[in-house]
Amino acid sequence: MNIMHNFFILTVNFDLTPFAQKYSFILFLAIISLAFTIILRTAKVFLAQFLLLLSFFVLSGSIGGILSFLVIIIQLLLTTVLLYRLHKAIYRNYLLIEEKTHRRPRLVTKHGAGIQKSFF
Repeated sequence: MNIMHNFFILTVNFDLTPFAQKYSFILFLAIISLAFTIILRTAKVFLAQFLLLLSFFVLSGSIGGILSFLVIIIQLLLTTVLLYRLHKAIYRNYLLIEEKTHRRPRLVTKHGAGIQKSFF
């Protein structure tokens, strides 16, 4: 019984704040953007997106509209930029595959191996 009591003490209740309940679509975009930053291997943008996602749980309904509006605008802009960068990374991968199969002349790998550390 004591083990079960300790287990319940360690659990964290992540109830959504009124801000996150009201703007659940923006919260969904924040979670998807966090996944995009992992796919694109960008550490700095990952940290910024993680802090922005964390702000959804910190903000409450009592905080003014300017701050919540600013968080929403930043999230929409960051998601748009990440979608564009993901599109560019997919297209670059497509070009690399076409060069490898000799369907296109060497352009991306002309001066190197075509390896890229980050896509941001």
